[in-house]
Amino acid sequence: MSQVLLQEAIAIGKQLSTPERAQLIESISGQLRQDLAMQPGSQKTNGTNGSANQTGNGHDTSDPTDSSVAKQEILPDWTLKDIRAMMAPDPRTGKEIAALIESGEIDTSIGAEMEIDDVVTWLDDLRSQERIERGLEA
Repeated sequence: MSQVLLQEAIAIGKQLSTPERAQLIESISGQLRQDLAMQPGSQKTNGTNGSANQTGNGHDTSDPTDSSVAKQEILPDWTLKDIRAMMAPDPRTGKEIAALIESGEIDTSIGAEMEIDDVVTWLDDLRSQERIERGLEA
């Protein structure tokens, strides 16, 4: 596939709604898994596809510096249902959020680590900087 065609496909993908993008990702990742499984010399090894250089006891004997060993990305086994569940909103009330903070389930120490004295001023400055970078503000 040419680089131009790939960029056009990406641009079209960005125009899709969130559920449509999730469906597209699921379809493409499923096809990619099939393609990787069909490659000559690839075997299923510990849940991943790739060249298997193992001894009888399961130890890997491949040379990590060998350029002929293809490095393959491990793809998550997410289904469309999993993606929809991750994208589902989970609104909380202020009282629920306060309880999460008090219980320690939400870590609020990041502000102290960043030495932020006034969160409101910091956030206003951050938003102003982003508007300038986007060319929305001089």
